[in-house]
Amino acid sequence: MPAENRDTLYKIRPLINSMNNNYMKLYNVSRNVTIDESMILFKDRHSIKQYNPIKPIKRGYKVWVRADMSGYITKFDVYQGKGTTEQAEDNAGGMAGN
Repeated sequence: MPAENRDTLYKIRPLINSMNNNYMKLYNVSRNVTIDESMILFKDRHSIKQYNPIKPIKRGYKVWVRADMSGYITKFDVYQGKGTTEQAEDNAGGMAGN
């Protein structure tokens, strides 16, 4: 299996998918939503841990979330590293656009 397509969260992927489905069932999404990154503090070692020295939480898991104006998360995904080059070139919106 190529390194670009490997899902390091394969054990908890069914949980993540189930949570995303339930978020959409329980809440009517408004027209105004945003896509943003969040950091989950994590100080141990793991291959998908990110380091960003200018953020308040410097080390941890980066999570992309789609949130409503009220702050309710309607979908999330854990960032696992750089994707394939085709994905980055197809979308001009950067990582948030992908």
